[in-house]
Amino acid sequence: MCRAKNAESIRNGHISWYEDSLTITFAHMKNDQDGSRPRDPRHVYSNPIMPEVCPVLGLAIYFAVLGFSPDGKLFAGENQYSRFLKVLKGILNRDVMNVTLAEVSMSATPVFSLSNESQLQ
Repeated sequence: MCRAKNAESIRNGHISWYEDSLTITFAHMKNDQDGSRPRDPRHVYSNPIMPEVCPVLGLAIYFAVLGFSPDGKLFAGENQYSRFLKVLKGILNRDVMNVTLAEVSMSATPVFSLSNESQLQ
């Protein structure tokens, strides 16, 4: 799990394999602004039981469709963070989403509080 803002800066060169996991090493982290801490990669594991939520399969399909450049950004384009927040807000504000969340005693409020409120408005 990472902050959406951190995901925006992932470059394809930050992705590698270690044993049975895909690893992502982040260049910048909120708690290490000066870059003095060692870079510990985040491990991502496949989910062969539920391929519809498998992050490794999703990434493989993403690369199959859009191509892979070792020195490029994982999410090409500009303002990816703002675009993500706009889409997230649209999804979470749908009536069907609110009904679905209410059925399991949840609401979208915690998701909004984890994001920058000013960008979600």
